[in-house]
Amino acid sequence: MALPITFEHVDKRYALKSGASLTALSDATLSLREGTFTTIVGPSGCGKSTLLHIAAGLVPYEEGSVRIGDEFVERPNPNVGMMFQSPVMLPWRTVIKNLMLPFELLKLSDEKAYRERAHRMLSTVGIDQFADAYPRELSGGMQQRAALARVLLTSPQVLLLDEPFSALDEFTRESLNMELLSLWAELLPTVCLVTHNISEAVMLSDTIVVMSARPGRIIGEIEVPLPRPRTLEMATEPEFQEIVVEVRDLMRGSSVPAPQGGR
Repeated sequence: MALPITFEHVDKRYALKSGASLTALSDATLSLREGTFTTIVGPSGCGKSTLLHIAAGLVPYEEGSVRIGDEFVERPNPNVGMMFQSPVMLPWRTVIKNLMLPFELLKLSDEKAYRERAHRMLSTVGIDQFADAYPRELSGGMQQRAALARVLLTSPQVLLLDEPFSALDEFTRESLNMELLSLWAELLPTVCLVTHNISEAVMLSDTIVVMSARPGRIIGEIEVPLPRPRTLEMATEPEFQEIVVEVRDLMRGSSVPAPQGGR
């Protein structure tokens, strides 16, 4: 069962070496409905990744509240899976042993069943034949496929994606996005993706959230009424391009940062 995510008036500040502070997020308020796919876009440095890391329980915040379902976020939650820009694979472990890591850390039972499911998930993302390979023997795209398989293996109720495919070539990125949509449709977690790619946001999302320049605020939410399942051919349709323009125009107006002083 998927869980909603709720941010209410969240502020996040970082201390600088000068003694001043930098406000990364200001009064960030956002609700993500359970089982939906939401994408966050905005200028570089606006706090998109910070918002995701806060939801994952990896970064504390100063004011406001964040909830996953009915629980306030105070630490990492085993119901929440997260993918980063890099695959974060342990180089001394094979692919299958990297996938077994959550089993070990969460002290789960029935290792045989978990390993069998890990192989099935690797097969689903197309790299089961590389189960016994080491990360260095895989391409970047294959490593991210393994990372995707690992994060989905525990059937998270919430999936947080911090530009996981941004370093890949366009063809590989499109392929992985389509696989991600297929897996999401099957498992239906609540998904929140951070990206700089507007077309990618339109292709994947139910809702696109636009943030202002730092200090990051939520300045708009755009619904994406395109039918599902999505196809790459949709990107050429006028309705798709109209949404791209709408998002781009809102982002263009958000690119001027608000003045702020140290506090």
